[in-house]
Amino acid sequence: PPPPPPAPPAPRPSNIAGCAYVLYDDALADGWEDWSWNTNVAREHPYALSGKALAFRHREGYAGLSLRTPVALSRADYEAISFWISGGEDPGVRQLMFFVHGTDEGEESRRFHMDVPSGRWTQVVIPFRLLGYVPAIKRINFQERTGQGQPPVFLDNICFLRDTGGVDLSNMANLMPGDLLVFDESVSNLFENWSWDTTLSFANTQPALGLRSLAVQHQAGYAGLSLRFKEPLSPAQYPGLSFSIHAGDQGPRRLQLFIQQADEGEESTRLAFDVPAGGWHQVSIPFSVFGDVKAIKRINLQDRSGQPQTYYLDNIVLVGRPVELQVPAPPTDAPPAGGGPAAPPTSGQPLLANGFVYADQLAPGWENWSWESEINFDNAKPALGRRSIAVRYTQGYAGLSLRSPVTLSAQDYGTLILWVHGGEQGERPLRLFLQQEDIGGDSRAVLFEAPAGIWTPITVPLSYFGDLTTIKRINLQDASGEKQAPFYVDSVQLVREVLSTPLTAPNVGPQPDGSRVVYRDGYLDTGWENWSWESRVNFRNTQPVLFGSRSIAVRGNATGGLSLRSPVTLTAKDYGGVLLRIFATYDLPRRMQLYLQTTDIGGETPGYVFDVMPNRWQTFTVPLSLLGSPQTLKRINIQDLGELGSPAEYYIDEITLLPPSAEKPPAPPPFLALFSNRLAKGWRDASQGARVSFTEADTARAWYAIAVQLEQPNGALRLQAESPLDAGNFETLSFWVHGGPSGVKGLTVALYPSGDGAPVTAEFDAPADEWREVRVPLEGLADLKALAITAGDGAAGTTFYLDDVRLRRASAAAP
Repeated sequence: PPPPPPAPPAPRPSNIAGCAYVLYDDALADGWEDWSWNTNVAREHPYALSGKALAFRHREGYAGLSLRTPVALSRADYEAISFWISGGEDPGVRQLMFFVHGTDEGEESRRFHMDVPSGRWTQVVIPFRLLGYVPAIKRINFQERTGQGQPPVFLDNICFLRDTGGVDLSNMANLMPGDLLVFDESVSNLFENWSWDTTLSFANTQPALGLRSLAVQHQAGYAGLSLRFKEPLSPAQYPGLSFSIHAGDQGPRRLQLFIQQADEGEESTRLAFDVPAGGWHQVSIPFSVFGDVKAIKRINLQDRSGQPQTYYLDNIVLVGRPVELQVPAPPTDAPPAGGGPAAPPTSGQPLLANGFVYADQLAPGWENWSWESEINFDNAKPALGRRSIAVRYTQGYAGLSLRSPVTLSAQDYGTLILWVHGGEQGERPLRLFLQQEDIGGDSRAVLFEAPAGIWTPITVPLSYFGDLTTIKRINLQDASGEKQAPFYVDSVQLVREVLSTPLTAPNVGPQPDGSRVVYRDGYLDTGWENWSWESRVNFRNTQPVLFGSRSIAVRGNATGGLSLRSPVTLTAKDYGGVLLRIFATYDLPRRMQLYLQTTDIGGETPGYVFDVMPNRWQTFTVPLSLLGSPQTLKRINIQDLGELGSPAEYYIDEITLLPPSAEKPPAPPPFLALFSNRLAKGWRDASQGARVSFTEADTARAWYAIAVQLEQPNGALRLQAESPLDAGNFETLSFWVHGGPSGVKGLTVALYPSGDGAPVTAEFDAPADEWREVRVPLEGLADLKALAITAGDGAAGTTFYLDDVRLRRASAAAP
């Protein structure tokens, strides 16, 4: 069998209470490496909590101590990291931030800021939940955050905990799907600090709702906190802002908040408010109070007292749903800026403010044109605001339908957004489409599932519905063909922007780029059918999955096949190739083929043969030119070639017909593999006087190597082709050789042409305990029929290993 995936380094026994995995206790855990930058590190320093400590000094600003594990730890196994830290004997406070990498060079978490005092040891416990979504832990980092070098810092007793170490997480921001967290215990890397005349500390501990708050100190009158987003955000995607504010012991704090749509200028109107002294106050602000804001580049909170002042912020969230205006106290020195909430719409407006079709109520003039459904527009719970739409389909393929009083121009809008709650249990398979007229004019449909218990945002650019000119009805239809339990819909909105957010709903069928998604995330393109043979096919498989939540599971006999049939005969010139994402189970690589049919019965194209390695997802892009350049396309077939003689089991995550531009003339492969985990098709083992295994796993460069034991005098490994190969197409034969624990000297390789021609020979040694590449020029060889390797002295008992036996073209570079 193939070697199992590498396991993380085994944890050492620990004397640290509650520790599940010791990273440092007098020494680094086995396998961990120092990947620090611009930092001096001493692994066994005597200034320690006990025994030895890990000491480091940042030589430059933003330098970092970084510790890397050879195999990533699963975040699911640990809830927190605990360590003791000290600033040593040098006076002052060390200003650091902690974060983790999920991979060697990417998947960075949010930043947790720390102020480390000198002269004493302090225990710090950081629940990983505070760092955002961290699926794996590959590196942990302690980075300087002042922009200048700092005196030494000392760490001891670093360990991973299976619980939160007693840290209370109850005051963390209560996020809902679609919200964007700016600050809560740790700092998002989506924004930059563009404040003026203001000092910020993201490491403030008192007052704080949890471990940390943001301390804001305006050092002059009319100074301002300014958070600049690296990419502009849309108020259609984030309709409001929410945060908690504390004025300290003295007050009130007199502030005003406004938005900038660009780095400089384009300021909105101001919203003024006061913050009384003592205690935390919740603030919620809909962006509609700032006027016609189309983008959010900077959020500014400015002093309006004309005097220096200090206050504290926590749980700063851009909210992905409508919010009501809530401030601690109205301003005592000025009328409210910004005009307050938007005025209610008049009866002639087809949409509510910000393009809402439904937000607590149906927009004026819109009507319920639903069919075979029970609809309640005043449902109280669950709801994103005060009300939501409760939907119960009484028959299969029933639908919620909202009809506009006027025909809307599709050119005026870029995206449709709605939120769906799947109810109490299960999932709701749904089909979203638009109509351009009261009767008929159906758009393409977007299919998705709404899980139970949570609100899911469905964000669909209008281009996904096809070439629309008008919008008259918005329809959400059952896709299961059966009655469904109640579910809920809220915040239905048409926005002018084409949101850059990836499509939330799985999308099948023709795409704007000219491709056609035949299968994705549990759904076949409209009208496509399962015409598979000798196989059991499940289009709603849940594990394994590459993207989304569903894949196709195929289980059948050794020669069964998956076949998907189009409802109409497609013109093949409209497409350039087939994209296939596939996963196979079994201990050995599985040889498969992809081919098309131009008619329901017969019309098979040549097959494209490929190997699927065990237990990993692979993507294949097959140009139609490799499938015989057919004129039409009716069926797509994926077949196991049955070489393993076992029942086929494999999974497919996506099948897409690519646009013509995706096809490029295939370049000749740089080499022809004679052995790479398996002996190539058309070659056979013709060895004599030797024991040969083609599935050697313990000594292999990848999955399998060839193990050779010459049992008889003059024994030989011999690989022979069914038909001679033209040697003129290649420059060299290359292979990798391993001599086992002792090594082997004086081996000879001979390359035989067909007929009675003289072989090309070369001598080489197989080194002990390592792999070495050998290359043999094919100069003077007309064709190649066989290759053989023998011991130079002809002695028996020699053992060696081969891997990656290849014929290389002249332009091929070494891997």
